[in-house]
Amino acid sequence: MTLAQLYAEEGKTEEARIYFEKVLKFANDMKDMRLKEIADEGLAKLASTTAGI
Repeated sequence: MTLAQLYAEEGKTEEARIYFEKVLKFANDMKDMRLKEIADEGLAKLASTTAGI
């Protein structure tokens, strides 16, 4: 999660998306709803920042 957030802050959106998706898969496998929410929020922020590109 930390790596995904770091990549997002550095503007490395593709790398950030890959790691947010890995976290999301892990959260779903572990049935960790809070972690899933955080990963979903990260992916949504990435989508909103890249939508105008």
